[in-house]
Amino acid sequence: MAQNKTENTPKAAPKSKRIEYREAVKTSKSLIQSGLGEKFEDHKSGRHFNMSMGVTLIRSKPDKLLAWAKADPAGFEALRLGVAHALEHGEDFAPEIHDWLVQFLRGEADRPKASAGRHGNHWLHQLIMMVVYALVSQGMTATRNDASEPTSACDAMADALSELGMEPATFHGVKRVWLNMEKRVTWSNGSRRN
Repeated sequence: MAQNKTENTPKAAPKSKRIEYREAVKTSKSLIQSGLGEKFEDHKSGRHFNMSMGVTLIRSKPDKLLAWAKADPAGFEALRLGVAHALEHGEDFAPEIHDWLVQFLRGEADRPKASAGRHGNHWLHQLIMMVVYALVSQGMTATRNDASEPTSACDAMADALSELGMEPATFHGVKRVWLNMEKRVTWSNGSRRN
């Protein structure tokens, strides 16, 4: 039996706690800029974003990072950059990360092959998904009907990207990324949209 779409997406906050639209655009811009790092103008590679993901996951969920690194080239890059950051700053990490580093240095940790197609903006798609999710958790709806007033999280994200001179800078472009990424994510409640 097919799952109901609304069961899989994050739940919106009560109306009394909903974020205002302009505040959502401001929050989106801030999250985008923090995800891109100090060299904002050099955002095309997503290097800072991958490092940030690696550093965060090394500290909080090393097993998830290792699983991601074995399955996805972006995860492998996040792990590699995260380990480099941890070593550079004298941070400790889990024994399984240490074991991976030894294998990597011996040339025994292979980078997974990318699937066919373009992957240049995968990191940006992850960032869009996380920002839209954050806005939904603050009370916004993720998307809207095309004829409705432009007040969804995807609208706010599109406005923020537009103000920063980035793409996709339209509701439809951000909505397409959100729906595509949402299909791939297992939410914290364990549900997964297929």
